[in-house]
Amino acid sequence: MGETYISVKDYAAKTNRSIQGVYQQMKREKNAEQLKGHIIIKQVNNRDVKYLDEYAVKLLSQNRNNVPAVVLNIEDKEKIKMLESENK
Repeated sequence: MGETYISVKDYAAKTNRSIQGVYQQMKREKNAEQLKGHIIIKQVNNRDVKYLDEYAVKLLSQNRNNVPAVVLNIEDKEKIKMLESENK
């Protein structure tokens, strides 16, 4: 039974991320060390395409930094401005 591989482009699409974001995560020192031997490069249409094995996919999924989005209401912004002006 052979390993299953997925291209970086397909992995990015599958996880709703940008290709650049996946490559940046792969380059991080912590991840780069652990990914050695789990990324293969194949020639496709005269281009080098990187493929991730199952371990690499699992590692990138586990180590993904989910940065929470900060959402402020317009009312909150107005209240903040009012309180700041009161403090002055």
